[in-house]
Amino acid sequence: MTDFPFDEHTPLIQIWEAYPWLSEVLPKMDKRFAVMNTAMGKILMKKNSVTDLSKVAGFSPEKLLNRLKREVEQHEAQNN
Repeated sequence: MTDFPFDEHTPLIQIWEAYPWLSEVLPKMDKRFAVMNTAMGKILMKKNSVTDLSKVAGFSPEKLLNRLKREVEQHEAQNN
């Protein structure tokens, strides 16, 4: 199982820095995530937390964290 030490208070930039490939995967999950690939999106990721993103995405922080963790686990399984 993957170590995923993030919670709802984690700044989004910390997750992106740990898993930069998510910037390719997340827009496929929801087109609203495409903003993370822009200069403004990177500024917002420094200021916003998982909770902030969950409000935009329309689901709970727990669900968002579970989806992110699942993506990380799938990515690591494919690359091992």
